[in-house]
Amino acid sequence: MKKLIIISFVLFAYTSNYAQDPQLINNTWYLQNVIINGNNNFPPSNSEVTNITTNFNETNGFDTSVCDLLDGIVSYGSSQFTFDSWGMTLGGCSLQENTDFQLIYLETFFVSTIDDVFSYSIVDEGNGSKTLTITNSSGDEAIYSSELLSIIDFSKTHISIYPNPVKDELFISKIDDEVSIKIFDITGKLILKRDDVYFNKPIEVEKLNNGIYFILLKDKQGWSVIKKFIKY
Repeated sequence: MKKLIIISFVLFAYTSNYAQDPQLINNTWYLQNVIINGNNNFPPSNSEVTNITTNFNETNGFDTSVCDLLDGIVSYGSSQFTFDSWGMTLGGCSLQENTDFQLIYLETFFVSTIDDVFSYSIVDEGNGSKTLTITNSSGDEAIYSSELLSIIDFSKTHISIYPNPVKDELFISKIDDEVSIKIFDITGKLILKRDDVYFNKPIEVEKLNNGIYFILLKDKQGWSVIKKFIKY
């Protein structure tokens, strides 16, 4: 295992065979969720920790923090990076919820797999924001946005439908309240309409012809989103 160096160390520049992804270094990334063993862990927001950011810089530097700071030098591959050296301050948090989250985020997600390769993907959400997903060697994920979003806004933006492609029943994830849905075919014709859809309540689509469809979801507060799915 690489040697842990306390944060007062001097980091040496490293030249990788791959250049940094401009999207990585041109954005400040705001942490929205850490998924460990399939469980969501949303970051705290309080007097001690208002938001959690991750930064990649032009000299291959990396830093992220909760109360303590994880800092390092990384090498880049194709949609991945590895740590060449790293260090972490040891001050700790005053609030228990921050201590608990720091253990999940810094220790479990990063430090426990820091010798291994981290992969990443960046998705343009089409509304001016981007989503960065970093995946460690255990398959856990840290999800960031290029914009500072509330957890509610983030959850709604990243709502998902599954399975996709679908044969008989379509489900909607990550909704806390009833939504209405409209399904349109690829020509824009309204095919199906329902007003009482909840999380894990199936939408029956077995009678639809095979093809591409769009589903419009709208809640009682007026928020709406459109998702595409394939019926087979």
